[in-house]
Amino acid sequence: MTTEHMSPEQARALLDILSHHEAYQELRDLRLPGALSRSGTPFKTDGEPNEMPLLHALFSSFLVPLPGLRDVTPDFYQAKCQEIIEEFAKADLSESYEAGYIGIRKTLATATAALLEAPARGYYGGFPKKDLSRTDSAYDTSKPEDVVAAFQDFLQRVVYGTLLDEMFVKAAETDKLEEHDLLVQAAHEYILVILASFLHYILIITPEGQTMLTMMKQANALVPYTAIRQTLKIGNVATMINAMMKLILTKMTLNSVTTFLGITNASDAGWNLLQTIIWTVVNWDTNSLKSRITEIEKNSAGPTQSQREILVAYMDKDRLEHDKCRTMSEAKSEPIVVTIMEEYGGEELNEKQIPLALDYLSAKVSLQDRKKIIAILCSGQPDLLTQAVRECVAAYDPVIRALHKAVDLSGTVSDFQAFLDDLLAFAPSGKHSPNASVGDFVRLLRKHQKSCHRFIHQVCKNGSELSTWYKEYARASASQFGVNDLKENTPVSNSGGAGKLTSQLENAVSQLPEKQKAQVLAECNAYAAYHAHLATTSKSEMIFEVEHEPVPKKLKRVFTSSKPVTREPSPTRPTPGPGMFLRRWQAYVNATAITPSQPTGPVRYGGDIDVVTAGRIPKTGAAKDAQIQAAEDKEVKDAPRCTKTVELLAARFREILREASHVSTVEAELGKAEVK
Repeated sequence: MTTEHMSPEQARALLDILSHHEAYQELRDLRLPGALSRSGTPFKTDGEPNEMPLLHALFSSFLVPLPGLRDVTPDFYQAKCQEIIEEFAKADLSESYEAGYIGIRKTLATATAALLEAPARGYYGGFPKKDLSRTDSAYDTSKPEDVVAAFQDFLQRVVYGTLLDEMFVKAAETDKLEEHDLLVQAAHEYILVILASFLHYILIITPEGQTMLTMMKQANALVPYTAIRQTLKIGNVATMINAMMKLILTKMTLNSVTTFLGITNASDAGWNLLQTIIWTVVNWDTNSLKSRITEIEKNSAGPTQSQREILVAYMDKDRLEHDKCRTMSEAKSEPIVVTIMEEYGGEELNEKQIPLALDYLSAKVSLQDRKKIIAILCSGQPDLLTQAVRECVAAYDPVIRALHKAVDLSGTVSDFQAFLDDLLAFAPSGKHSPNASVGDFVRLLRKHQKSCHRFIHQVCKNGSELSTWYKEYARASASQFGVNDLKENTPVSNSGGAGKLTSQLENAVSQLPEKQKAQVLAECNAYAAYHAHLATTSKSEMIFEVEHEPVPKKLKRVFTSSKPVTREPSPTRPTPGPGMFLRRWQAYVNATAITPSQPTGPVRYGGDIDVVTAGRIPKTGAAKDAQIQAAEDKEVKDAPRCTKTVELLAARFREILREASHVSTVEAELGKAEVK
């Protein structure tokens, strides 16, 4: 069978569709025991084929080579990180389906998938080399079209030029953004708005955003900033590191005192400051959950004691039983509590009992999840979390020593605390508190960007060896996105398509029967058109934010502002800000199945209004409106489903990624041999 060439637009769309599915599927698979043993090095493997080729490629290419992290021993990954993740998989934490809402774990998982699929597409598809939008490097940061164009030119010069080296040199000379090239200033503005849009989305738009802000606020109150600042001022770096480790990781038990006095041997018993903070964050709403359970138990219209006992017994069953009940509930389009009663011989629930039974199950599994998380991170024996932190700090010893010499770490902590205090001011203070806009987050980042610039300047100026490590890392990471036609054997005509995967994807499509091939290409065409429209929409949203949050002519005036963040002047839009990845993220959320709430269904999804407004903090006022509008975003709802493409090609796509990862590993080993 001859291979028919796809257009670059079709190839790119196919890569987008399949990588979108693969990124989330691989992250979902981490909940299964033994997943990391089938993911390749640096984790301990069992010899089976790599079932996480996308995550493995990104992890190996961008995380493992990080300065500091590249010096950890294999034991750090295999005996610490892998074991902790394996414990979470064995714990069989609850799903959003029975919880009845999109929780924090689901929010973070979908956010991670949306963020990972972007570099994955660049890693496999490449960033095509193009001419710059202008030759004179004249960009006006107050003009949105210049800001958007500048970022694309910025990427071109980072991947294919010497801009990284130029920025490191300039950063060593000054901490003032306005003294950098105009291209860097405009790209900085683009990055700032996109970052503000991300913060606004996860903390304001997502259903559990306000919950996360509340949890962060409680955790922040437990951090001993004064003690940390005083410790970081210690001149001897070894003494400083040792003091910080004692402050954060010392166990607060009688055994720790007797060990200090030499009476007993050290033990993993007890909790340290880090684990105390984790416990506080995880258990922030435990009392309200227990109160809700008690209310339902006392409610005459709620489930009977025997029915409640069956629900509790269901929680203690294994993963197979949980998955079976979820599958049956979804297939029958009935509330999962009804399925549980049918499956395990319980009394039938009436219409009034069903919503209360769903609430009861949701609260009980939430409490159970919290106990399991605490058991793994805080009470586990041996204490893998503390051991992992100690080993990571030991590996980062050269980096910490260089930072201690180059940077005022105490002042950096003060800057970070000030930023967090302003960020947490967006936490809900009452039912009618104003809802923060993207513009509020833009101003927040502008207010604190000077401290970040100062930190980078100090590192580049006073820590030449440290800056060299990170410059080499950044250069190597940027090179991963280059399109090298000779090396990858990719025709120039396909450089704008799926990059080095173009020929494999074309071959996979060509092997399909004609009818299925036509269906796949039709979905690719629809997705390509949707993507082009989405790019235009995102650009218009960038225009809104930049026009209503213009960069002052004198940037220093904004940088040095000490006034508290105010939300009054910013035009408020309840919809998300710019960034196409936000729509991909919302698409993941909207596709999440949730148990029906009515006896005859239907199955609900993450984008349904009653799901969006559910959760641990009741949604009211502007926050509720923002989340509803995000869930009903026309750009997300109009996205092509592409279910046929995923059904026909997802398995083959994973094989292609596995083959590509193997080729990359061989090439890397050959490269090392040539260097030697």
